[in-house]
Amino acid sequence: MQRGEISMTKRKDIHFRIEEKLLARFEAALHYEGLKKTDVLTHAIQQFCTKVECEKMNDVK
Repeated sequence: MQRGEISMTKRKDIHFRIEEKLLARFEAALHYEGLKKTDVLTHAIQQFCTKVECEKMNDVK
């Protein structure tokens, strides 16, 4: 998507709780790398889904 374009993808919010120290570490790492929470978490979720989907395809039951 190019700058200024409107995404037609439907988005949903998710909320979860994590340990305060882990959140502080995460935020410090984000700041150091110049990244946004949404980008990092979305990428991690995509990788996890791809991994599980590949495992499911190779799972013979």
